[in-house]
Amino acid sequence: MHDMTIAVADDPTISKGSLHVLSAAADIQRKRVAETSKAALDNIKRKLDAGEEVIAKRSGRKVDKLGLHKDISKSGKLGNQAQAKLAAERDAEVWPIIERYLTEGLGYNAIARQLNLTETPTPNDKARYKRDTLGVWYASTVRNIVLRRSK
Repeated sequence: MHDMTIAVADDPTISKGSLHVLSAAADIQRKRVAETSKAALDNIKRKLDAGEEVIAKRSGRKVDKLGLHKDISKSGKLGNQAQAKLAAERDAEVWPIIERYLTEGLGYNAIARQLNLTETPTPNDKARYKRDTLGVWYASTVRNIVLRRSK
């Protein structure tokens, strides 16, 4: 209608027609996952109502009930505080280097380049996240550390 061409970067063989088919297949898959999840939750509810013991497959913990607990906002705040403390600990290790570069007049981009050149471990390395950006410093990472330290 608008004489547009769609090019998918990770698979250039995809055409307008195949994109429609892939979209329909993804929609069917989404519905199947939703049905499977609902069936699993219904099964857990049935077992709990019958007084049976339910053990979570991943964690191995006993499931007593489904749903949110009454202190969800308090738990969220405690989790945020714990993560902030861990971030501060990771930042403290690299802060002297960043602070020195700042006093030398380097900007965030230049500091990130220097940290990459010296192969300084990133906060992601220290946190043991499994991310594609592992080991790479970015100006935004340096900026976030500077902002956290200035609070």
